[in-house]
Amino acid sequence: MYTVTHLEALKNRRYSVIIKSESKTTNFDISEDILVEYRLVQEKVLSKTDYKKFVIANDRDKVYQKVLHYALYKMRCTKEITDFLTKKKIPYEEQAYYLKKLRKTKILDDLKYAEIFVRESFDFGKKGPKKIMYELNKKKIDKEIYMNYINLIKPEEIEENLKNLFNKKLNSIKNKSINKATQNIKQYLVTKGYSYEQVSNYVNKSSSIIKEKISEDEIIAKDYIVAQKKYKDSPNKRTNVISYLLRRGYNYAKIKALLGEKQYE
Repeated sequence: MYTVTHLEALKNRRYSVIIKSESKTTNFDISEDILVEYRLVQEKVLSKTDYKKFVIANDRDKVYQKVLHYALYKMRCTKEITDFLTKKKIPYEEQAYYLKKLRKTKILDDLKYAEIFVRESFDFGKKGPKKIMYELNKKKIDKEIYMNYINLIKPEEIEENLKNLFNKKLNSIKNKSINKATQNIKQYLVTKGYSYEQVSNYVNKSSSIIKEKISEDEIIAKDYIVAQKKYKDSPNKRTNVISYLLRRGYNYAKIKALLGEKQYE
């Protein structure tokens, strides 16, 4: 038989329990959940079977308390919990126990997770639907779960996000050609998860803003000087300079006009 010989309350709803048998005395650090589940009190006697169950339950509870702390730190999806358990070297066949327990208390809820993830990613991260879906796929969230929330994103909300991101990117394109700046902005918006069609439509109708931001005649003059220095010893100087300026995004007519005004050394 196994007898509880000592029971002491610790911090954070933990308890110190000493259980004595005929052959040995063992000290356990247990949670309040285990204390209540096994109704442990001073002098309580456990059968051999109940004692074994208690030991297994306490070992499981130690893992559960860790995964519970991880799950409560911020909302988690099933994959994040299973990755955590795997990192803790919990066998795959035992992970279902912890997942079931977390789901029962609604601490683990992939449906709610997807809803919050979509809105936070879109509203605060300014991420587009494509990037949000990509990230949810990586988290192994079923498409049937998250598409309901993706479809709730309104066209005018997408337009507003594109406007915010477009304005944010404007300051980084002032030293580029109009064509290069336009390409960079489009690429930036696409990488944020918006479709090329959405991006292209928005940027094209905002082209006047880009042109107002960029003094292309001044920029091409500076790039021209850089190109001249870069290829000053090249036997194909003119061709290389033209190629360099084309790569910088200037149209051929503007380059030709510039070359007609400049005297090559």
